[in-house]
Amino acid sequence: MVSRSSRSLHLVWFTVFTFAVTAWLTPGPAAASPWTVPDDELTVLTNLDFSFADEEFLPDGTRQAFPLEGQFASTQLTTTLRYGFSDAFEGGLVIRPKAVFYRADPVILPKNSMETDPSSRVLDFNSQRFGVADIDIFARYQFLEGPVVFTSESVLQLPTGYDTPAGTFRDDEFAGGTGTIQDDTTLGDGVAHLHQSFLLGAFISPTSSFLRADVGYKLRFGAGDQVTGGLKLGQLIGDKVVLFAGLSGAYTIYEGPDIGTSFVAADPSIPAEDFQVADIRMIDISLDKNYLNVRAGVIVQTGDAEFQLAYGRTVLGENIPVLNSVSIGTSFSFSNITGNAEGSQTGQQG
Repeated sequence: MVSRSSRSLHLVWFTVFTFAVTAWLTPGPAAASPWTVPDDELTVLTNLDFSFADEEFLPDGTRQAFPLEGQFASTQLTTTLRYGFSDAFEGGLVIRPKAVFYRADPVILPKNSMETDPSSRVLDFNSQRFGVADIDIFARYQFLEGPVVFTSESVLQLPTGYDTPAGTFRDDEFAGGTGTIQDDTTLGDGVAHLHQSFLLGAFISPTSSFLRADVGYKLRFGAGDQVTGGLKLGQLIGDKVVLFAGLSGAYTIYEGPDIGTSFVAADPSIPAEDFQVADIRMIDISLDKNYLNVRAGVIVQTGDAEFQLAYGRTVLGENIPVLNSVSIGTSFSFSNITGNAEGSQTGQQG
């Protein structure tokens, strides 16, 4: 039989578990244009992403607030390196240092006759993690060039050894006797994957617009595979500014294994002082997730660099938080790195 303390510990596991998928939502190599970088050119892209959420989509798609006034926030600096081995072929690397925070009201359990330390009745759900999230290694080959381009992209994503999500807490011990819950926040979902996508891009000269579309398949090791897709439209304003908007999504085509059992609040509006074990319900959880994300922003080119400001939001989903994100990006390109090709320094954010 599960104790009251243990069941209360499991209460918000599902909530904080969903934060692990935020790394997956951060723009990766495919977030740049479908055009490959020129031969012997190095492009360095950085995106500083601020994400926050106070709601979640449950595994059945129900949208509700985090219990106990819970709030999530993360900061991630995504650095992408792209190098052109030829005009049609490039390779690259993505690194994501990240900080993750979760805050919620503490719960004080009723006193029992076996109590020796009053602090053991305080369940503190506040937590934070710092480190490097998943790393991507990718390659692109451009089959068509010109006003319309068609590119293949292959991405291998690898976790960096951070604590991975689990169905239950690895221990129910309180840290330092303060009631702080351990192992409840992670930097990613801890799943390696292979992602094969095909990108289509076109520049429409009469209107100075561009179109980018992609479709792909993600083979996830330890979770259900996904089909992915996205669409992005942009409009050139003058010769320095581009406005863009788009959407991206993923759908799990079969269910992966459950990683355990957790609990969610039947009524997340109940305050901490009134919260009871009867206010939670049990669910099975996995690493599977579906989502639809919308994103819009502006790109400004100044000299040899480009700057991007964007806002994104998760509008539909299952097993994922309702994320809001603000991204500030830069792009710098350096031509003729080895001296074997000629070129000029240009921006590549697109």
